[in-house]
Amino acid sequence: MAVYSPVARAVFVGDALTTRNVLTGRAGAAPAPFTDDPAQALASLDRIAGLDAEWVLPGHGTPWHGSPQAAVDAVRAAAG
Repeated sequence: MAVYSPVARAVFVGDALTTRNVLTGRAGAAPAPFTDDPAQALASLDRIAGLDAEWVLPGHGTPWHGSPQAAVDAVRAAAG
């Protein structure tokens, strides 16, 4: 689940992505490490990619300052 606030230009993404891996402590945008279906989790990011926001706020890690599309691109790159 994600919550988009147009007024704050922010999207709260919970565990849709992370900027700090809770298992390794590694910093940087990446898929959240716990999911039953990694391919579906990555596909779900398409739902937030086009939002007009400048902050992506994950449940774990620091806020991402930039577009949701840039965050999604970074997560996909990290996923390999």
